[in-house]
Amino acid sequence: MRRRKLPVLLLVLSLTLSTINASSGDRNPPFQFCLSACEANCPNADPLALHLRLTLWTCSDNCKYECMRSITAKHVSENQPIHQYFGKWPFKRIWGLQEPASVVFSLFNLYTHIYGFQRVNSNVPRGAINRPWIIVNCVLGALTWVSSTLFHARDSKYTELMDYFTAMAYVTYGASFSLYKLMKLDVKNGGQLKQSLKLVLRVSLWMLSLGFYFRHIRYLVSSERFDYSYNMIAGVVLGIIWLTGWLIWGVLHWGGIPSRRPIWELWFGHGIDIPMHSVRKVGRGRYYAWKIVIVVIATAMAMSLELLDFPPIYDTFDAHSFWHAATIPITFVYYDFFVDDAIWEHRRIKGKFSAAR
Repeated sequence: MRRRKLPVLLLVLSLTLSTINASSGDRNPPFQFCLSACEANCPNADPLALHLRLTLWTCSDNCKYECMRSITAKHVSENQPIHQYFGKWPFKRIWGLQEPASVVFSLFNLYTHIYGFQRVNSNVPRGAINRPWIIVNCVLGALTWVSSTLFHARDSKYTELMDYFTAMAYVTYGASFSLYKLMKLDVKNGGQLKQSLKLVLRVSLWMLSLGFYFRHIRYLVSSERFDYSYNMIAGVVLGIIWLTGWLIWGVLHWGGIPSRRPIWELWFGHGIDIPMHSVRKVGRGRYYAWKIVIVVIATAMAMSLELLDFPPIYDTFDAHSFWHAATIPITFVYYDFFVDDAIWEHRRIKGKFSAAR
């Protein structure tokens, strides 16, 4: 299906969807007859409503929508199966938006990255080693969800490419950052030789990531037809690296909880508010490592929604929109983890407490 995106880790979806199938609805003779008759009348048709013109609907686009909706209504009244059209379910548009639920949830996801930026800007010291990398994550995440909003509002060649390319940038960066943390490239310890080696590894990691991304984009735009299968496989591999890297990091650093703190403060509280002298260290543990494990598990569970490809509820909510809804709380926890970790590393480097390396 053309509508599949790779926003954040197509781990489960990739194992079940390997081909892009044509839609049955737009190939049905009744739809083709309705569309031909409607488009033939376009030269003499009245102008579209203002909100449709503002959302860039053309007469031909409107014909496809009206024929799709009328045939779908007939199928529902006769208890017949609902078909997909041009790779999508027959959603009921609102104010010219093709997939209103996915648009709204994409906007909420956009806010999670704005929230993340605000948290970092307010709580993480400017000299913290990982502060710039987290801000880059905020920017890429925001661009990804802006593109998702535009794509679900109006599907076109350009909004589709924006959606795919920004999502791939975010996934590539997420996978690279998880490796950056897993290899402890942000930890400043050891002698000059060790620090020099880490600098080489940091530069190599980010150069390889940039090189892969731009080569990936170049291949896709230079192909005669957009290679959906290759794009999906590339995103899946990076998603597996992203999830696996953080899961390993979280397990390795599991342990160490703030003493005398209620559980709701561990979940909703800000890491900067927890005095480091109150942290009871257990082995190599960090009191906040459980958050990234929760993020990984929750993301994998949320991805199962993509397997439930059902007709939209109330002509609005499909499995894909529910997936977008599920990522909203996950991203809040993701940024809470980032803030806690950035503060921990900064205080350790400053020598304010003795933490696990």
